[in-house]
Amino acid sequence: MTTPNKAMSFPANGAAVNVWDTMPPGGVNVNFTIVDSALGGATVLNATGVAGTVTLTAAQYIPPNIGILGTLTAAVNYQIPAGVGGFWSLNNSASGAFAVTFSIAGGNAITIPANAGRVLLISDGASIAFMSAVVAAPGANTQVVVNAGGLLAANANFVFDGTNVGVAGSVTANGVISTGVLTISGTVSGAGMAALFAAPYAIGGTTPAAARFTSAYTPTNAIGNSGSAVSVNATLSNVHSVTMTAAASFAIAGMASGQTVNVQITQDSSGGRVVAWPGAWMWPGGSVPALSTAPNAVDLLVVTLVGSNYLATLGKAFAV
Repeated sequence: MTTPNKAMSFPANGAAVNVWDTMPPGGVNVNFTIVDSALGGATVLNATGVAGTVTLTAAQYIPPNIGILGTLTAAVNYQIPAGVGGFWSLNNSASGAFAVTFSIAGGNAITIPANAGRVLLISDGASIAFMSAVVAAPGANTQVVVNAGGLLAANANFVFDGTNVGVAGSVTANGVISTGVLTISGTVSGAGMAALFAAPYAIGGTTPAAARFTSAYTPTNAIGNSGSAVSVNATLSNVHSVTMTAAASFAIAGMASGQTVNVQITQDSSGGRVVAWPGAWMWPGGSVPALSTAPNAVDLLVVTLVGSNYLATLGKAFAV
């Protein structure tokens, strides 16, 4: 007769006189070996080529440390016999896109997450449970693990690839970031710097009284050839360029009050191209200028929107 959990032998009353330490199936020496294994032994289970339910032997389930190795080619369920209780520390290091479960005969099964470190299990002989909440390895490798409600989980909206930090959705920050170089209050939005500072920009708070930029510039938005209509999108940039290839109408859309837009206007090699300016624009002295029409001539249009008034000037015939 043996114990149900650790399979230690009970010698019969009056039997094995003077030989209880060695009498089959196991005397005191065998029992002490089992106790030692139960306190700190280890079992390695190779999942390569294994499939379905595998009933563990006493020698396999008695040790408290169980490691699962190999390459999975099918789902595997490692099972202990009914009535066996105990504590186990399991580490599933097996590769392959298949599930590994640990169960008790006639009871429940628990999925052992892969490469998530060790998990602790407890059995009362009828069912198995985690000794604490288990955090699997959720999400992609680049996703950042966050704390929510006391548990950790990956969040696809917060990504770090080892070099860059990506944030989806809105970002709210109050106070000072780093050494006070940047202060943000409210909501920051935009996919990249172009959208972040596109009009109307979405940074809360006010600009410092003496804000200074040592290397700030606005990339030029090249419109290309004019055709019969020049349409400038002020939400793309404050600086634009266009080549006049025909007589054309001219319009600027998307300007915010206080924004200034510069447009470099270049005649093509033929020259003679003219434009029709918007009638509501206001010019110095009320005099509406005409473009320089010499071949390859370069003019600079500067338009500032103040409230609802478009204040325009035209610098003509730039040359070296």
